[in-house]
Amino acid sequence: MRTSHAWQQHGTTALWRYTGHQRNFPGWHLSCDAAGCASLQGLIDALLADGTGAARTVRVTPPSPPLLAVPNNRRAAWEAPVSVRIGHDATVDGWGWQHEGDRAHLRLNAGALALLRQGVNDIAAGRGDHAMGTGAAALWFWWWPSR
Repeated sequence: MRTSHAWQQHGTTALWRYTGHQRNFPGWHLSCDAAGCASLQGLIDALLADGTGAARTVRVTPPSPPLLAVPNNRRAAWEAPVSVRIGHDATVDGWGWQHEGDRAHLRLNAGALALLRQGVNDIAAGRGDHAMGTGAAALWFWWWPSR
């Protein structure tokens, strides 16, 4: 059995993109609570161990008002998928997004998976306001707001 097949999601993962006022924050935005960070770190490690072709679906929670206040893109409209399928794909140059209806798909090569893991590590450490990539393909990392 592949390592990624044994992975189970824990915690909260938020993923969204702005549909209005995209100039400051184009692309996608990710944040997780502590359990969500640990869960995503485990998934990324499993995908790297399993190699190309491995993929799992992550349930996504829409960003809360306190989370939207972290990037502070004012009242910009946003959309969030209900899930994102994260896959290890050696054929992509870095990573690539697909978005169909209420589902997103993120395909990453091994180098991009390592960048994603570092971004999740930063979220877990309370850091953020940086992205891997630019433009519509960017993935921004944001710290989880304190309650």
